[in-house]
Amino acid sequence: IYMTLHYRGQTNELLKKLEVKTAEEAYAVFEKLEREAGQFKREFESKQRSTKHYEKRFKTASDTKKKLEIENKKMKEMYESEEHQATAEESEKLKQREEAWRKQVFLLQNATARESRREALERFGPGPHRVRFTIKVDDVDPQNPTRSFVAELAPLNLMPHAVHLFLEQVHHLLWDSTFIYLNGAHVLQVGPQKGLDKFKFTQLDTLSFPEYSHEFPHVPWTMGFTGRPGGPDWYINKADNTKPHGPGGQFQHDLEEQADSCFGKIVEGMDMLKEIVFPMRVAGNGIAILEKPVQILTARIEGATGTATMGGNSYTKFDPALVDALHKIPRVKEGMLPKNP
Repeated sequence: IYMTLHYRGQTNELLKKLEVKTAEEAYAVFEKLEREAGQFKREFESKQRSTKHYEKRFKTASDTKKKLEIENKKMKEMYESEEHQATAEESEKLKQREEAWRKQVFLLQNATARESRREALERFGPGPHRVRFTIKVDDVDPQNPTRSFVAELAPLNLMPHAVHLFLEQVHHLLWDSTFIYLNGAHVLQVGPQKGLDKFKFTQLDTLSFPEYSHEFPHVPWTMGFTGRPGGPDWYINKADNTKPHGPGGQFQHDLEEQADSCFGKIVEGMDMLKEIVFPMRVAGNGIAILEKPVQILTARIEGATGTATMGGNSYTKFDPALVDALHKIPRVKEGMLPKNP
């Protein structure tokens, strides 16, 4: 054994490196290697067992993950299905509510139009109703400082609410001392400027809804209320504004499908307006405000055609007695209006 070990010690590279010279040293090295080999084997086997353990745990976790993914997919599909069903049901309910509100608004608008027509008939007769506007043009013609134009309002069966509001405004003298202040390419606009308080005080400042009839569109020389629901400012159409001022033409409003209310037409004084007012200079800078707004001195109801009964008496077309009767209807007293309207 010694000779073998000694021989190996002379030839074995490992023993040479360890400088083994005697049998005792060879045995010691051998025993050390045996121990380290055994320890390595034990550690290797332990790691194998640990690896198998973790592989098993990983497989279990992987299987669990797959099961959870499957369950999650099923739950998501079920949730989406229920959500879709709930959304569909909610959408249908909203549609039903919207339709109910639409019908309610339609009923209220019809009731307002019906009451407006009744009140206009009782107060101002069946019409046609004419209003004469007297304007101040002394800057243009000092020798003839006032001119006038006449508007004939739309039939009550077409535009009862808008016509009634305008007649009430005129009757309460609200358009006296107002101004033609905007001279645009397509409209000539009238407004109270600083006198809006008297319109609000009498509660005659705006329409209740933007009434419109396709039978009375915004053709040249017709009159329309501005804004939504409309008023008190109004304008004269200088061009055919059927599309831009009709349904769907006013994109700046929330309900763009609505239209400006068209309620009357200029029937006298068109040449005067074209010759004197239309050419007037505007302030410029893209704004069509007149440099010198034209004052409306008075606006008066001229009369009504047909037969109307007031105080037990019947009146016919443009009867002066009817005009007197109309202007004797009680108005808001001057003392009731705010100071400096």
